[in-house]
Amino acid sequence: KILEYRIALTLKIQIEDVYNGYKILNKNFTKSSTYKMQSQYSDTVNIENQLVENLITSNPKSLDSKKSTQNKEAILLCTQGSHDICCGSKGTRLAELIEAHDNDIELFKVSHLGGHRFSPTAMTMPDGRMWARLDLETIFSIIEKKIEVEKVAKLCRGWIGAAKGPEQIAEIEIFKQTGWKLDKQNREIITKASDNKWSIEIAVEDKKWLVCINKGREVPTITCRSEGGLPFTTANEYIVESVEKIT
Repeated sequence: KILEYRIALTLKIQIEDVYNGYKILNKNFTKSSTYKMQSQYSDTVNIENQLVENLITSNPKSLDSKKSTQNKEAILLCTQGSHDICCGSKGTRLAELIEAHDNDIELFKVSHLGGHRFSPTAMTMPDGRMWARLDLETIFSIIEKKIEVEKVAKLCRGWIGAAKGPEQIAEIEIFKQTGWKLDKQNREIITKASDNKWSIEIAVEDKKWLVCINKGREVPTITCRSEGGLPFTTANEYIVESVEKIT
């Protein structure tokens, strides 16, 4: 006799800016797996179920953290060289330039933020924005908010509170219209999709926008560290059809 059972775990991730009092991310992620085994091993099922139950009901250990006296901005800069040479060289070079300056920025050299071909890539915190093709002047301008959003929006790869693809693009469109203040405001994103078209409603406090996006071309991308960049994979291109403020 074969027994079949399924384990499903839901992970809730909340990231909050405790200094400014707004949520950067508040989402649930669910993962499930189905298992089959012979009945004589049914005790194993009970043991695994108990382990899962313990995992779900357990509380994280208390963190002995010191209260920060200063709200520092942070940069998570990709310097990974094992996947390709782009971030390993360009990211590392940019990290060295940042460290050479007397600044009040927390720099973390991390692995794989995605988009190695857009290196140097980084995420700024606490706003949770991802950036591409950075240089020293640009990253300092972004951190200090001393540059117009319109001038750096083309370098923005998205915000971690939005889903990959159309939601990221729609949020950037609102970012361009509202400016840096958006990163201190709560956002709610509702997406409706059909036939390679997306209608995305973004609520920012008492204001709402509707962004309509269509699927464009499938663009070939190279495979890192392979001869000739082969085999090619593809990525979707998205076209912003309209941005409308509805309230």
